[in-house]
Amino acid sequence: MNQAKAFGSFVLRHGKTFRTSAYMQWGKSKKSLGAALMLNPGSAHPNKLNPDLDARLKTLGAAMGRIQPDPTMDQLIRLIEKIHNDHPMIEGRFQIFNLFNLQETNAETAIDTFESLVDSHKITVTESLVTPGELQVHPWILLGWGVNHRRGWRHLREIKDLWLQQIEASGIPKFGKMNKNGDYYHPCPQVVSERPIMLDELFNQYSKAIKPLLPAEKPIQLKNYSLLRWNRKQGREAQAILRDNRTGLQCLFTPGLSQNLIWFHCNLANDLSLSDWKPFDDRSFDDLSFIDFKEEKE
Repeated sequence: MNQAKAFGSFVLRHGKTFRTSAYMQWGKSKKSLGAALMLNPGSAHPNKLNPDLDARLKTLGAAMGRIQPDPTMDQLIRLIEKIHNDHPMIEGRFQIFNLFNLQETNAETAIDTFESLVDSHKITVTESLVTPGELQVHPWILLGWGVNHRRGWRHLREIKDLWLQQIEASGIPKFGKMNKNGDYYHPCPQVVSERPIMLDELFNQYSKAIKPLLPAEKPIQLKNYSLLRWNRKQGREAQAILRDNRTGLQCLFTPGLSQNLIWFHCNLANDLSLSDWKPFDDRSFDDLSFIDFKEEKE
């Protein structure tokens, strides 16, 4: 299965970082795989993966580009891959919306700051809100803004209600684990051992309540073999992880040595030792002799 990449747009305002958009991308298609509505951006910051992006943000006050996924993004990636586990390749993007765009890892601090910024007229409550038409691009939306609650958080209550109105007007299906107050649990619990449990709950909700509402997808027709990762070298030093699309097995492939390949049931492409190998999103072949290794510009 191809690997997801995360992208974000950031601005600096009032001495604070705001992430105005974020999505995870599989392959090159812009087709929506779904969306999520969270509380606010967490720890996915450009300086963890893309120092140049962080430098532009500090110098120009705005920047956009690839970012390092945070734990919440990783959990959402796992959900999408679980939903599409019967697809050899995933093509499309998953959009993350937020009730407000202030970047802060502590939820209570983030909400208090949001309330203060709105009270002082530095930002507006509705800055993150999108139209029903924009929501209709997505087949469904996962709600997971958390269950933090205080009576004094009136702007937070207002933006929740406004988002729910827009979702209702759009007509797209929504789901999430809701508590008795009508709030939705965060999809990525702080306790690491609870994350697989939440993942299974959300997947079961999707399977029972959302999937039956969606049009049937046409299966993706792939050629016999797909390249998954490449060590970025050429000639005799070139190596790649290859998948047989007919069996799902993977092997370590070297050009010119395709006679005695050893195939494995495990997912070699996800091995951490190969994290610096170049991922391929849409390279498939019927004949191994046609495989070459020329690095493409991103």
